Parts: sequence; C-alpha cells; structure tokens
Amino acid sequence: MLPYFHASGHNLYAKSAHLYLQDMLKNEGKMDNMEFDKFSRLGFFTVRRNNKFRSGTWTDMCIEQNLMKHIKTSGGLIHGRGLESSVIAKFISSCIVLVEVTDAMESFTNVSYVSSEQHVDASATRVTRDLSDLSKLMLFFEKHNPFPVTSNILSISTGLVGNEKINCYKAKEIGNLAMKKILKETFGGVKIPRSNKVTSLKSASSSVKVDDETIAIDPTLIFQRASLSIQTKGDMKKYLEYELSTYPLTLFNASGMRKTEKSKLYINFDVVTDITPKKDDYFIIDGGMLLLKLDWPSEATVEGIVQSYITYLFKSYSKNCCIVFDGYPENSGKYYTKTAERNRRNLKNLGHEVEIDERSTIYESPDKFFSVTKNKVRLIRILSAKLIEKGFTTKIAEEDADVLIVESAIDHVNENHNTWIVGQDIDLLVILVARAKNLHNIYFLKQTKDGSANVYSNQSFKFPEIECILLFLHAFSGCDTTSAFFNQGKLKLIKLLKKNKHLILEAEKFYDVKADMASIGFAGINIIRELYGAKKKEETTLNELRYNLFAKLCKKGSVKLESLPPTEGSTVQHAYRTYFQVQLWLGNKKSAIDWGWKMKNGHLEPLYTAEPLYPESLLKQISCSCKKGCKVKSCTCKKYGLFCSDLCLSCTDETCSNIFEPQLEISEDGLLDVEESQNFIEDLLEVNFQELTQDDADDIDKTSENEDQDEPERMNDDMISSEPLMKKVKYN
Repeated sequence: MLPYFHASGHNLYAKSAHLYLQDMLKNEGKMDNMEFDKFSRLGFFTVRRNNKFRSGTWTDMCIEQNLMKHIKTSGGLIHGRGLESSVIAKFISSCIVLVEVTDAMESFTNVSYVSSEQHVDASATRVTRDLSDLSKLMLFFEKHNPFPVTSNILSISTGLVGNEKINCYKAKEIGNLAMKKILKETFGGVKIPRSNKVTSLKSASSSVKVDDETIAIDPTLIFQRASLSIQTKGDMKKYLEYELSTYPLTLFNASGMRKTEKSKLYINFDVVTDITPKKDDYFIIDGGMLLLKLDWPSEATVEGIVQSYITYLFKSYSKNCCIVFDGYPENSGKYYTKTAERNRRNLKNLGHEVEIDERSTIYESPDKFFSVTKNKVRLIRILSAKLIEKGFTTKIAEEDADVLIVESAIDHVNENHNTWIVGQDIDLLVILVARAKNLHNIYFLKQTKDGSANVYSNQSFKFPEIECILLFLHAFSGCDTTSAFFNQGKLKLIKLLKKNKHLILEAEKFYDVKADMASIGFAGINIIRELYGAKKKEETTLNELRYNLFAKLCKKGSVKLESLPPTEGSTVQHAYRTYFQVQLWLGNKKSAIDWGWKMKNGHLEPLYTAEPLYPESLLKQISCSCKKGCKVKSCTCKKYGLFCSDLCLSCTDETCSNIFEPQLEISEDGLLDVEESQNFIEDLLEVNFQELTQDDADDIDKTSENEDQDEPERMNDDMISSEPLMKKVKYN
C-alpha cells in the first residue's frame, strides 16, 4: 500500500505507514524466527477474538472496537482520569481482569452476549443486495464498452478524455519514486510535496494552454515613468502616440476583443407582420442555433438527444429543410478567424472532452458539453448522419456557417414558395440584406429559446441611404471577429454615416476586392477621427486628437484611457480586420495574416498594432540591482517583463542573463487583475499639466455628449482604466 499512499497524495497515511512498518520490522529481534515468519508473512498479525471460523480482525480494527471504544465512553480515560502513562497502564491491566468478571456475571445470570455463527455476508439481506449490485454492474457494462478501441486515456463511464498529463496508470512507479525521496528523513522533518501525486482523469478539463511565462505589468508603473520624463506638453503628446499597455485598451480588454451587444442592431430593422411560415415553405436552419435550442436532462443518452432534435424538426418544419452546421477546423489556417471568438465564449462554461457514440450517456449540461469543440464536432457528425437517414438535408461549413446559410437560401429562392432562414444571429440578417437585396420570397425568421419569433425581409433595413455599406457598418462597429470601440456603439456610427455622406465613400472602399492596404488603413483612420469628434476640414491627426481629448478629460479630474481614440497603429489593424470580414461575407477569400491577423500556436490571433506598444525610453527607466546575473524571478526587470538596460548598474554582457533584445508577445490567456490607485492620475496631472492653459482646452472641439451606450462595460469615473496588462517575454 505504501506506493499508493504516496501516489494518491495521502501523505499523512504514507508517513504513518512508514513508521508502523519500521516498528514492526524491529520485532524480528524480539520474536523467534517461526513466530516472526507467521506474523510478517503468513497473516498471523490478525486478532482472533473467538473460535469462530471467520473471526480474524485487523489489528487497527480491534484497537478501535475495544481499546478506543472503552477509552472514549463513560468511565474511560478521556473523562477526567487523564492520559498519563501510569493511568493508561493501570487501565489496560484492569481490562484483562474485567474480562473474567464479565464472564462470571454472564455465567451467574445465565445471560450471554454472542453473535450468530452465520457470517454477516451470508445473510439473506446481504445476498439480496449483492444480487442487485451485480445486475447494476452487468447493465453498466452493457452500456459502456470496457475495452474501447481508442488511443486516448478515457473514463468508460463518462467518456471523459484525458490529456498527456494524466498518469494515474503509473501510480506504483510514481509512488516508489516518492518513497525513495524521503528515506533517511525524520518523521517530523519529512516534507512530501503534493506535486508527487499522480494526475487523475478528474483533473482533465478544457483549458487554454500557456506555453510561456505570463507576467503582470502594473499600468501605474508606466504612468509613473511617463510623469518623471515629462518636461513639456509635447512630451505627453509623444507618449500618447503609443498604447502604453500590452493591448489597445479602446479595442481590447482582458478577455480579448471588446464586444458590443450585436442584438441591439435589430432595432434598425422593420419587423414584417403580414406573413408567417407555412409547412410547404423551404427552411434553411442555423445548426448552431438548433444545437442550443433544446435542453436535455442529466444523464441523457446520445441516441435520445439525437431523437429529440429529429422530433423537433419534424414538428416545426417537416422534411422540407436544410440544416447548416458550423465547421471546426483543427487549426486556423489562413482564413478561420472565428476560433478566437469561440475560445472566448467557451471560457464561460469549461466542460470536459468526452468520446461519444450512439450508446453513450452524456452527464454534462449542453452549455458545458458544447464548450469543448471536439464534443460538438462528434455530436454534429452523429446528428448529421441521422438527419440524412430521416430525409433531411445537412451541410457543414468550413468554419463559420453564416455565409453558407445565406447562399443556400439564395439558391433555393422559388416563386412557388417562400424561403426562410431560421436563426438568432444578427449576422444572418445583415448578410441577407446585403446579398439578396433584389430577390423576392426570402425571409429571416428570428427565433429565441422561449419560442417567440420575429419575421424580417431583405428590405427591412430602415435607412436605405446607408444600406449599401451595411456590412461595413456591422463589422467596423464590432462583430464576432472584429472589436467594438469602448463607449462608441453601432447606433452612433449609424448617425455619423447618415450625416456625413463623404464617409460613405470611405466605407465603400471596404467593398473593393482589389483594394490596397494603404487606402483601407487611411479610410479607417478618417472614419474614426470623425467618430471621436474631429471635423471634416480639420487636419488633426488621430494621434493628435487622442492627446487633445486626453487634455480635455484631464480638466475633469479623471481619465479612462479606453475612452480615448485608438492609436493610428491599432486603428489601421482594425480597419484591415474589418476589410477581411466584409470580403468574407461577400464570398471573397483573403489571407487573414495579410489583413490584421497573426498566426500563433496554430491559431489566428488579432494583431494589435505594427508599432511599438511603449516608448523605448520609458521601458529603459525600470532597472534592477541584481548581483547574481538576473536568473531569478525576483529580478525587478523580469518581474515587469522587461530586459535589463544600461540603468541596471550591476548587469554586464558577461554576467546578466536578461540583457538580450526582447522578443515580445502579447498574451490574452490567464490574465490577472491589477489594482490601480484611484487618485494617481490626478496627482500626475497636478504636477505635469499646470502649464496647460484654458486656451489650449478651448481649442479642442466639443465631442458628443450623447454617446451610444451599446458598450456593456462601464468603469468607475474616479479611476483610470483598471484593465490588466500582460506581457509574455521569450528569453534567448
């Protein structure tokens, strides 16, 4: 048992068992060879309390049933008599005498306390229970193959799939290694790390893997360095040309891209009230919506789940429909930008990977089950095959199914019946309006879980003057693969485009399949300038506007950095991602890595900016005083994710291991919250912006007081952004 105590993490049992074994081995010199052999090897360490055939009792059980029972009951040692050695010796010696007294009393009264000769496990009740347990076990193995053909480590009961870290099958080997590590240690001094225990299947879960070290950077530190360096107003203007964080705060937060409530865009579409679906119409159904449409009970079988979907489709739409599912490629390739958004959504309900077939039972809720991509792929494969058997049509897209759904609907438009797109996502309606403007008999049926539904047509958009740039409007203000702007929502962008026709010309550039990167970046900058209040005739650059708004907010005593316009570098990358998404919705494939994305760990991630995130002069102002080559995490420069600079007086090229040029990567996983001082920025402004005159502030154009409130995130006005800032540093 000793190796398994260690391997399972029962460290106190392991230590006590080691001590017990050592004490028992000492008996070899106190007993003759025959007795010791019987005691240690032949099982004579058990205690026989009577002459019955099955009367052997483990020593520890005998101690509990007799000695400890009497010590703890009324009259025992713990009830006022004390636990001194003399008292314990007298108590134990008296127990032997009391046995004779008890036997004499039983003989005198002709009353005895004995148990039946029949063993407890042979009683009728126990036999009935054993038969019941046996039938349950046989039923379990009928449902769960005990020898599945698989290369994975998995639980045969739940289908839970383990990863490469699962090593419970090496319990004895790992336990033996742990035993060797504590030899020659004293009982009180031995320390057994919990890392010595095996990793079981229970610990397998869906999580984001972080290969490199993640280090938190306090944003206050950056502002402290900036405040120490400011000599003139121009210095702060220069610093605000940088993000001053590890990601653009206007466009990103700790979870990744900032998100807006896309569904609010529905208020800009008119609901059609004079038409309803009919059984003989043709339906194109969003498979993602279908999967989440039904809730299944706990411990539901895959066969039962699939049948419930089939029953629902027959009841609601008949066979005259096509179900289109999302595709889930194993890696992002050059086009699949939806993966980052899927990962963000899945963080809310981390489930476990489960291998399933038609006979399997699913023990998790739909939300947790579908949060693991491989689970969803397996169920879609089984469901799609069954739907085809029942006469339905199914399609599986390469990645996001929205475009394929709309294209399938366009292909089925017929004068003899209506064609319906059934879904919940506003993206479907936006693409339908943009790509099926001149078609008839095609509608969008928005369904929700509560059973309600609204009908929209390809003519439902309320503002025909900007309908030609609807795809741009939706992507630029935030969709699944593009960021939303902090406190700058879709409604505000609609108002801006309606008032400024020259911006419609800028937006139309995003529809040009042959557009060059320079024109797209320039168009994005122009639109954002006016979104944040710059006038058409002004020659103010976006970075200058960023400083002007910062100076204006300083007069109010508090600044939220995410409320400033993004830098020109991050704006250009946002414009690129918008162009890529618009072209994808139009059916034109571009390479994502050319348009605002980068490849990392086999997946596409948004490229924040092509420019430095911090001014190099600020980074150099953080120094350390290490004497041992900066090899430990206590090094100040390493702590803040920086390489040593000339300010680190103790560091030289020969001794410092942290002096090479850094290769910085942005981390979006495992982010840590960093608390900021609420009054820091006010102190900074008092010291460094006393020269900012009233005339400087008056020259700044007044921005809109009634900004859209699409952005769901709000912050305390007394604080600068408390967004956590993360950096991952690769050391050569």
